[in-house]
Amino acid sequence: MSSTATCDVCGLIASGHHFGAVTCKACAAFFRRSLAEDKRYKCRNGGTCDVGMSKRNRCRACRMKRCLSIGMRREDNASSPASSADEMPITALASAPSSSSSASTHFMQQSTPTPMPSCSASTLPSIMSTTLTMFLNKLDGAFTSFCNSQRSLYKLENSMASGVMNPDEEPFFLIHKALHNKMEVANSSLIATLLLEQFTEFRDLDSDHRRMVYGPFASRFLNMHRCYLTSKHFPRDDDTRIALHYGYYCSLPDSAGFFGDVHNLEEIKAYLVPLHKKWRALSMKMKRLDLRGIEIAAFIAMIFYTQNFAVETVGIAESAIMTAKEELTAMMHAEITNFYGFRRGGVRFALIVELLADLEAVVSVVADSITMSNCLVRSPQDTYMLQNDSDLINPIPITPTPL
Repeated sequence: MSSTATCDVCGLIASGHHFGAVTCKACAAFFRRSLAEDKRYKCRNGGTCDVGMSKRNRCRACRMKRCLSIGMRREDNASSPASSADEMPITALASAPSSSSSASTHFMQQSTPTPMPSCSASTLPSIMSTTLTMFLNKLDGAFTSFCNSQRSLYKLENSMASGVMNPDEEPFFLIHKALHNKMEVANSSLIATLLLEQFTEFRDLDSDHRRMVYGPFASRFLNMHRCYLTSKHFPRDDDTRIALHYGYYCSLPDSAGFFGDVHNLEEIKAYLVPLHKKWRALSMKMKRLDLRGIEIAAFIAMIFYTQNFAVETVGIAESAIMTAKEELTAMMHAEITNFYGFRRGGVRFALIVELLADLEAVVSVVADSITMSNCLVRSPQDTYMLQNDSDLINPIPITPTPL
């Protein structure tokens, strides 16, 4: 396709053929999401709105009308009856006949005529095996389940909280080392369950290759979750607490409560200062953004797909992984700009992507803190932190890395 080809919907530079028409990724993502969620749109201006590049987010009904008028459709016909030209089931509209070339039945569409290296159905990236919206909704639900499981563990450990029904009223306790170890081991199984249920490419790996994927993901996921909890429960800028797990916190001033009676506590605290600063900085950024469920799900997917886990050993074509990353990014950008508007949404998208770099900085400092603490902490019971591929043994659950 010529690099100067424009989207037949909005006029921006096109990325390829999507659903039987030449469109940009944003319009393709809008059409895909509308189909997946069976959206019903209604125009307030008689169906005559301008859907050019600067105005395409103002009226979804007219944008969808334009999509259909240029021949965008999906091959599986829907039987839902149409009710009116301005408001009818999108799946019914999308099944209308068209003279355009047929759309792909797969979720992912080629951005160039070059064929993608073949992959078996069992090893396609998770976001290529279903619609992206459905995938992110499932991942959002999985993250909610993880949070609920942590809360259940908290209630089992604390009789004081067992009768509290409102999560906002549940007290957070200073955590000690033994309890943190217990929670961290429980987290290992919860994260493994999330990976096995949500990411087909992880599920298809043997145990050795799961080790390569699990550790880096688990470390980033848990640190993201800690900052997420901190942003919700300790949002004040002058607070020093970090929510290590649901219902439990640590802080530098209270380090003695975590480490117990050690002779070099002040030296240990000095090495932990950078880590706590990074945790708090990321937490405050997440507080200001106040991420929605779909944004958290997209962020988790970005954590997974931006890890370098040797696609040749996984059995997935590298171009398929790259296309999955690109489609995820494009869909995330389209969803955010559709929700917040192009200008505000564009800034928000950039800030969310920036969180990935902040998270990498946290993980790097965690690794440094582990190295130094191994030299400083001498006690019968080590502190555990999920970290690298040594965290996973065959079969799951795993053995954490000593801190």
